[in-house]
Amino acid sequence: MNAVKPLLEETFCVIVPTYNREQLLPRTLDSLLSQTYRKWLCWIIDDGSTDNSSGVIGDYLNRDQRFNSIRLPENKGGVAANELGMSIACARTCWWTRLGSDDTFLPHKLEFDAQALRLHDATFGPFMVETLEGEPEALRSQLMTATQARRMLETPGGFAASWANVAARTTALQAVKQFFGSYVDPRLRNMEDLLFNFRLSCIADWVWRGRIDGELVIAPPDEVCRKHKTRGGIEHDATWTRNPVGASASTARTRHDAELSYGIIAAERHAILWPGKKQKVESTVSTTDSARASQALDDVDARRLIGELLWTKATCNWNVAEHGDRLGEIWEIGKVTASLAGSVAELGVARGGTTRLLSAMFPQKTIYAIDGFEGLVDSDPKFDVLPAKTFTEINIETTRQALSACDNIVLYHGVFPAVIDSKLRKECFSLVHLDTDTYFSIRAGLEFFVPRLVHGGMIFIDDYGWDRAPGVQQAVDELLPNWPRLCLRRTTPVQAVLQFKT
Repeated sequence: MNAVKPLLEETFCVIVPTYNREQLLPRTLDSLLSQTYRKWLCWIIDDGSTDNSSGVIGDYLNRDQRFNSIRLPENKGGVAANELGMSIACARTCWWTRLGSDDTFLPHKLEFDAQALRLHDATFGPFMVETLEGEPEALRSQLMTATQARRMLETPGGFAASWANVAARTTALQAVKQFFGSYVDPRLRNMEDLLFNFRLSCIADWVWRGRIDGELVIAPPDEVCRKHKTRGGIEHDATWTRNPVGASASTARTRHDAELSYGIIAAERHAILWPGKKQKVESTVSTTDSARASQALDDVDARRLIGELLWTKATCNWNVAEHGDRLGEIWEIGKVTASLAGSVAELGVARGGTTRLLSAMFPQKTIYAIDGFEGLVDSDPKFDVLPAKTFTEINIETTRQALSACDNIVLYHGVFPAVIDSKLRKECFSLVHLDTDTYFSIRAGLEFFVPRLVHGGMIFIDDYGWDRAPGVQQAVDELLPNWPRLCLRRTTPVQAVLQFKT
């Protein structure tokens, strides 16, 4: 029986995935040879290149025994190459980092990483975006405290750390795989760094490190971040090359991966923060075969759509993480109510992101989308915090255009409840989304929709418990005793579902 080799202490496994980069590889690999920190091994993973990359790789294998290579028989994309590279790192060394085959490390990069990894699980630092000609475009420093770093990286869309400037202990990589089942979801082909950053942030003590005015700073405190928020004095130690060649084609290929990655992040974040989501949503109606058959989207498609909505900020222009939770929860309760009779309603449409999700979830149902598009006109300082001018920047024509491809949406433009007509009064509803932020509109929405809710139906109430919209919770709590057959279930600290008691 072969003995397991011990991991090499304080040694980096540097992974270099490459595909048809024979012109750029020498610059990349030379930057590794120039490192002041000498304890590293490199695995070059040739992802089925059709140019002379193999010849370039062979030259470096002969130059330095620390170089190793693996060739994949066909191009499989970034996820496959990085999964393989991380597995190699976990089997051989204590530390891992990745060097893109069109990027470079400055001489002290690994030295700075080593100092940080002696104290923390994972680290990232400043890097420069450059053109293919080596011209600098922008410094990406993202200087932040450890708390800020975790919050940023846990957020769907939080992209503080690119492949150009990430390093981690291999024990952290192993913890990611044990918790999530893979380093990166295999349904992706590219854009794997978005999801990997998120997963690592859930497991690791991840900190910023970099040189500021010539001195190495690790996990900077608040005062340092405030002083250097304009990036003055921050020195980069890696470059990320912007490759304009075939950029539009590359964008088209990776777009759906980016959307799916954001959607997976939203779903996984929701499950981690609110474990109750993993349990079946309580309902008097079971999820039968007919319910599953009436679902228009499977989990992957739903996550991809949720990811697109987050990616394009169709639901908001801030707090992407919270909106990821909301979309994920609506998807979950939608699966339970899919087979019920009745239409779907949304009070508070804004940019139409959630409306688009509801339209895709229930293509055979009418989606009544109601909004005055005049801000929070009924905001009352006795109950509400947000002023009436909130959301006045949202334009109905922009929203109408965003919903133009959804032929099952009926858009009501008007202030609730004045906008109610005879058609709405005759309807019954299986799912209602209330997102109006104010006391009077939430109260009016509940008074109208609860009597028209089919048995087993649900009302999702956004901002319940949010300190910026206290009127929402007050309205719900005042009215709930009027409906003894209903109960309130908290889904997150700022969201709740009104449903029938079992």
